[in-house]
Amino acid sequence: MNRFVVAEPLWCTGCNTCLAACSDVHKTQGLQQHPRLALAKTSTLTAPVVCHHCEEAPCLQVCPVNAISQRDDAIQLNESLCIGCKLCAVVCPFGAISATGSRPVNAPAQYVFQS
Repeated sequence: MNRFVVAEPLWCTGCNTCLAACSDVHKTQGLQQHPRLALAKTSTLTAPVVCHHCEEAPCLQVCPVNAISQRDDAIQLNESLCIGCKLCAVVCPFGAISATGSRPVNAPAQYVFQS
C-alpha cells in the first residue's frame, strides 16, 4: 500500500515529524531512507513540499530510462533504474523532487555527466 503525506499548511508547526515518518517507511521497505519531501518555511508559514502525483506528470515524461512510472494514480520511482540525471527535478512544477535521495545505479555511459 502506498502512503502519501497530505498536509494542511495552516496546521504545520515545522516539527519534521512528516520527514521522519517518510524516511522510516522507506527504510523499512528497503529503499533509500532520505525523505521524499522537504519543509518550506517563511516568517509566517511552514509547509511540507510533496509530490502532487500529477495526472500528466512531467517527471515521468522526461525520464530517459523510465525509472518513473504511474500506477494507481500515484507516481512511483524505481530506484534501481534511476541514473541520477536530475531531469525529473528540473521539470517538476512544484519543486517536489530532490535528487539527494537517489544515487545513480548502473548508469549507461551516455547518461553519465562528467565535469
